[in-house]
Amino acid sequence: KVADAISRYRAARQLVENYETAILPNVTQVQKLSQEGYAKGVFEFARYLQAQRSVVETNLGYVEALESLWRAAADLSGILQLERLPPPGVPRAKP
Repeated sequence: KVADAISRYRAARQLVENYETAILPNVTQVQKLSQEGYAKGVFEFARYLQAQRSVVETNLGYVEALESLWRAAADLSGILQLERLPPPGVPRAKP
């Protein structure tokens, strides 16, 4: 049980870190470039909307990853009978 809980915790933590370091910054950059391209008439409005949608969907995925991380931390804490949850890292606010 402990090995499974630790494995889920580590996987969830890695996913959150991937969102924070790579996925969210990339999708935000794409959205910014799409907005600039639309403003200059290079892209159609549909492309700009798709970039906006990607930002929303990615942020939803990030929130789901955070939920998984906190659940895994709570499960691990319960199995090990800890008084505090394992530190999952401090989530950073995203634009």
